[in-house]
Amino acid sequence: MDFMEKFRNEKFYDLSAVSKILLVCLVFVILFDSTGLYNWSKKLSVGPARKFFMSITEPLAFGTSAIGLDLPRKALKNSFLFSMGKQREAGFIAAENPGINEFNTSSVNSVQPDNTHAVVYSSSSPLRILLLGDSMMGDGLGTMLIRGIDDLADMTQKRYFKVSSGMTRPDFYNWPAQIRQIFSNENYDVVIVMMGTNDAQNFEMDGKIYTYGTDEWFEVYRQRATDFIALLTSNTSRVYWLGMPPMRSSGYNSRMQSLNTVFQEVCAANPRAHYFSTVPILGDASGNYTTYLTVGGRQVHARDEKDGIHMTRAGGQLIADKIIEKIRSDFTFED
Repeated sequence: MDFMEKFRNEKFYDLSAVSKILLVCLVFVILFDSTGLYNWSKKLSVGPARKFFMSITEPLAFGTSAIGLDLPRKALKNSFLFSMGKQREAGFIAAENPGINEFNTSSVNSVQPDNTHAVVYSSSSPLRILLLGDSMMGDGLGTMLIRGIDDLADMTQKRYFKVSSGMTRPDFYNWPAQIRQIFSNENYDVVIVMMGTNDAQNFEMDGKIYTYGTDEWFEVYRQRATDFIALLTSNTSRVYWLGMPPMRSSGYNSRMQSLNTVFQEVCAANPRAHYFSTVPILGDASGNYTTYLTVGGRQVHARDEKDGIHMTRAGGQLIADKIIEKIRSDFTFED
């Protein structure tokens, strides 16, 4: 059969048939992945477009969830995470609770004096470490922290992270609500936090839009960070807040370093919080972004070349080693 004869025998679909196929696909997505559409709309920047898509996807998501049509999606997602050897993202159910939409840290207890050396930790009584964050606590850093801690008999860990989360958009994911849920069931001595990559954006509160970069925005964000760290320190002995590393994009790097200033100031005001800068570790000699570092005479591929934001596992290892070393110096362990 020559090429032209094969071409003549090929089946072609007219516009009507293609339209029907696309319609069936659209109905399938609406019925079985409306939660995904809703989560996508929540991630959009605050503004008219987000309001429009939220008004459509929100009732669809809650309606299909009420009758269990989102169960296949959840099962597939959890199966994928399990097959990839990754822990489940934090509070998947809590994050989708429509009643949790405010960054509320009420009922925070007063900060207690630092008593990190009051207890001697050992293999029989290990230091319990909670890992929290956005995607920065994912595969690069998070994975290497888990490996490093698991190699030590006198420390244990558990990780909760949520991609695209932060402190500016509790309408998408509410970390204070998640923290209260975690500590209602579990106890930890130390919390390591790394988040902020998604926070330099506008947000809405009490019907008012706060524009990133304004004094009002930083005032609200600083208070949220203060309250968030107070919530953590009211439930644990010490909080280590890891600052953002240098970023490849100069504009994005400027935004991240402005958040680092907030984190550093807030931690300095809380005796049980410690700000840990990652710039001297992951930056070049001038503190700027670099994909590769020279460590101990060898070249280390430390940053993700694709986005210029995240760490590789090698970069995560550099941070994990330093923060574990810091924790061991701050707490008392059996020899």
